[in-house]
Amino acid sequence: MAAPIAGKTVVVVGGSRGIGAEFVRQFAAKGNRVIATARTPAQAAKELEGTKVELTQLDVTSPQSVEQWAAEVQKLAPHIDLLINNAGVYSRRVGFSDVTHDDMLAAFTTNAIGPLMVVQQLHKRGVLGGARPTLVANVTSKVGSIDDNKSGGGYAYRASKTALNIINKSLSIDLAGDNITCTLLHPGYVRTDMTGGAGLIDKEESVRGMIGVLESGVELQGTFHDFAGKDIPWPQLVDALVDGSLDALAFLQSEGVDLSSVVQMGGQSIGRTHSPPSGPPVGAAIMQALQRAAQRQGNLDVWTGVQVCGLAQETGSGAAGWSLAAAVCAPGTAPPELGGGGPVSGDASEQPQAESEDAAPTRLQRLHADAVVLATGGFAASQALLQRHAPYAAGLGTTNGAFATGDGLALGQQAGAALVDVGWVQLNPTGIIDPHDPSAATKTVAPERLRGLGAILLNSQGRRFVNELGTRDKVAGAILEQPERHAFLLVGSSTAASFGAASLQPYLQRQLISQAASLDQLAADTGMPAEALAAELQAYDQAAVEGRDSFGKTAFPARIHLLQPMYWARVAPVAHYCMGGLAIDRDARVLDAQGRPIPGLFAAGEVAGGVHGKNLLVGDALLECVVFGVRAGAAAAAAAAAAARAKGPEGKQGGAS
Repeated sequence: MAAPIAGKTVVVVGGSRGIGAEFVRQFAAKGNRVIATARTPAQAAKELEGTKVELTQLDVTSPQSVEQWAAEVQKLAPHIDLLINNAGVYSRRVGFSDVTHDDMLAAFTTNAIGPLMVVQQLHKRGVLGGARPTLVANVTSKVGSIDDNKSGGGYAYRASKTALNIINKSLSIDLAGDNITCTLLHPGYVRTDMTGGAGLIDKEESVRGMIGVLESGVELQGTFHDFAGKDIPWPQLVDALVDGSLDALAFLQSEGVDLSSVVQMGGQSIGRTHSPPSGPPVGAAIMQALQRAAQRQGNLDVWTGVQVCGLAQETGSGAAGWSLAAAVCAPGTAPPELGGGGPVSGDASEQPQAESEDAAPTRLQRLHADAVVLATGGFAASQALLQRHAPYAAGLGTTNGAFATGDGLALGQQAGAALVDVGWVQLNPTGIIDPHDPSAATKTVAPERLRGLGAILLNSQGRRFVNELGTRDKVAGAILEQPERHAFLLVGSSTAASFGAASLQPYLQRQLISQAASLDQLAADTGMPAEALAAELQAYDQAAVEGRDSFGKTAFPARIHLLQPMYWARVAPVAHYCMGGLAIDRDARVLDAQGRPIPGLFAAGEVAGGVHGKNLLVGDALLECVVFGVRAGAAAAAAAAAAARAKGPEGKQGGAS
């Protein structure tokens, strides 16, 4: 359903309270005909008083009740457009010594068998699919993932949700030919009676998000999304990222990176993003620290002006390794554009070719390595690859350098690697439009810490139009909906002070960010109407006092003082981060099309895919680089050491590249 769900027939199983009742309310508010089930309809009627809903009696644990209910529904509605299976139970006895046979049986009967029988009985009566499509959404939990289980316990609930997840997968295959789509939704950790009032989000936000997923047009058949729209196809990578986050922070701090500033950024409920309190941006600070660490090693050869243009696995006698073809370029010449003209399409048989006669290396040199780590970044600077895989991002400009042409993907494919999620490229909403070169392909990103500290976005009419602390996709989409497809980033004096003069100065020197001494100067410099601008800033100030605005913003780190100097920049969405790339496992081993690790080949950072799903939050990309970079480095070193042992003292010298 790639459109708003309105004017449809919606059935909510388990619609008497909590998440289910909220589904009923929100679908009814959209003008749908809603049929809901409850064990005791009279009690449900009190919970849903004032909501237009048809209540029916159903006990999903009783086969007779399910059969009778399905017959009743057939009389009420000849066709169901959307079926929400939400009925569920959670055992309070979660420990190994406490769980009972009855706990397990009750959980499986309600959470797994019940939804299956509901779909089966409705399908038998011809009210699902056929000439018109039906979407079946099974509300489940990511705790049903084996790899998600890091704490043990929860035997009944975890096992029953695992069963529901595999049931949905089978249904998605078996019923696809009947015009029925079956999908899984993870509501998040929601504050309900089932969780005893604990949780991270309210049911209203959770249900609003899940409905948004169903309306978004993303692939739903057999897939698993959370309430924020994040795909959950590779949960082991997410777990590895989370599990390694504290160690990554400690590692960077041990190398002298000051990450003591913690700020709430877009899509976060509290402050989670670490950055330096002053000085260079976090990415530059990390790179400078790691360069110093590499120089201290004393045994690293760093080659510059070199393009790796071939990667092949060595076979034959002895331990296998890798042969790399390196194009060593003379100063001032460019290497061949491997990724820009290479395959990156899933067909490893195509060989990348140089696109320019000027891209002539002085010589080709072949290197041997026992292990290879690919850390070449994404392809956001390749218009050809963007047009092929993510056309919505083509032509917008990019925050990436000209080197980000997908070379690592092409090299990985030469070695037999699989690709995942290459169609998902994230737009950063605030690429700065350089007043001296507005059409520049590469744009400097406005630090998102500015919005985290209180900067706001205004359109050409001087009006706000979005929650500045929303996720990147939502903020970027809102900017692109403006007639000019750009916005003004406005930084108040308090925000500028928190950001730090030393951090702001480079942007001022390059005139990417400008200062306005007064509101009138701001209006004159930007073209925004002065009166409308003043009214909007006063309204924002009032919203900050009240703690909420019409866009759902509830965090106001700083107010904007009209009588103090302000700073501004013209910004527009730009291709920022490629979520897709080479398939890897939690140890950063590159995988082939069958999901098998390719010996001695590793990947980390943006060249790898499957970590973030469709979207990522501020700071997750650098976190990924550190977490999987450390894993890849350790694994590559171990592989090289094992290869050296296998060769013995007479073997040729290899190493990790």
